[in-house]
Amino acid sequence: MPYLNKLKKHVPDPFAKFNQGKYLFHHPQADVCNLLIDSFCMRQADDVNYELKTMPWSVYAGASSSAEPFRQYLDKATVRPTLLPPWWTGEKSEEWVISGESSAWSDLRKAVTK
Repeated sequence: MPYLNKLKKHVPDPFAKFNQGKYLFHHPQADVCNLLIDSFCMRQADDVNYELKTMPWSVYAGASSSAEPFRQYLDKATVRPTLLPPWWTGEKSEEWVISGESSAWSDLRKAVTK
């Protein structure tokens, strides 16, 4: 998978870390940002393709970026006590929105394609 080469650090036994609720704890901040953007983008695509649901203010509803729904996604992640790493702060949300609008891979401005 070419995309996996884009991660700065590969975590051994990722499913074990995931089951422990600490998968994101073992990645550098840039990787966590990209993984969350990508998981959000895949979720949007699944909602559209399988449930016929379109998030308002998303690229699937005609917006130029899914920045606002991504902010809401991060807000939901923030209230899950063990989901985000201990270094997470609310200020990261805006940094990551900016990153998601300037990246070639993890891009909030594009619909997911296969």
